[in-house]
Amino acid sequence: MRVLVNTNVIPSSTSSYCAALSTGRLVKTFLPICLFNIAFRHNAKYAPAYFGRGYISSIKGDMTEAIRDYRKALELDSSIVNAWANLGASLAIKREFHEANVAFN
Repeated sequence: MRVLVNTNVIPSSTSSYCAALSTGRLVKTFLPICLFNIAFRHNAKYAPAYFGRGYISSIKGDMTEAIRDYRKALELDSSIVNAWANLGASLAIKREFHEANVAFN
């Protein structure tokens, strides 16, 4: 599947990333992250977008990025219960058990 993006709307640094040719599972992870990055250009304080990008990063297996995004989402809105749970799970996967326990509680 080829992903086409109108480069007149998106800044060039993002458009090259978005226009990457991807297949299968890659489309499911690269395209959503690209769209979240575009959303951040419009509203950098939208906590659900950080949660969403964290979730996609965790699907990719990039727990470092997932943890960073979950923490940012919680910094902006600490009431996102799923962000606490996913942060704890991501920390546990990285064997950071003390921090995981704090997130779960």
